[in-house]
Amino acid sequence: NVDLQTDVDFASAEKTVKWCGEIEDRLDAAKQHALSQTASIDELFRAIDEIKALARTKRLELDRLVKTRKESIRGEIVRAAQTALQNHVTALNTRLGKPYMPEQDMTRFGMCIKGLKTVSSLRDAVSTELANAKISASADADKIEANLHVLRDLASEHAFLFHDAAQLVLKANDDLTALVKTRIAEHKVAEDKRLEAERV
Repeated sequence: NVDLQTDVDFASAEKTVKWCGEIEDRLDAAKQHALSQTASIDELFRAIDEIKALARTKRLELDRLVKTRKESIRGEIVRAAQTALQNHVTALNTRLGKPYMPEQDMTRFGMCIKGLKTVSSLRDAVSTELANAKISASADADKIEANLHVLRDLASEHAFLFHDAAQLVLKANDDLTALVKTRIAEHKVAEDKRLEAERV
């Protein structure tokens, strides 16, 4: 079987690789034994060499296929998770009305499968990491939404003071509330001074 998809497929292919290697070794031993018996067995040697070459070709082909397919599956699993997380973030930005969501660390999926060998363990690790990433992103969106309410409630008449809203909405809610009040208070003091200077 060269259509490697499941752990069973990989285990079977790796077992065949080992089996082909054993055939090569046994045939070498048989050849040496035959050599010690007689010198006139050229036909047997040719047959042994042909079978050995076939076993070697199949072993190398399957071994290469196992390695290539495993890497391919790792990449497919990681890319699918990255796409799913990006789609989740896009939906959250749609909910928020603007692209306020912070950049996501897409390398997390490749990191979480380091050292894992089986397809099922790769899928499990990436699935868990994706679920955690979605939960974290949703929590960020909730925080941003709460901060947008603070800006609307406290700063609706002073929106010009908050041109950096995209960065501000990522702050802790209490910090943002304090910052909004401080900016507005400082603006009012500056306006009072300006008006006073104009009157004089």
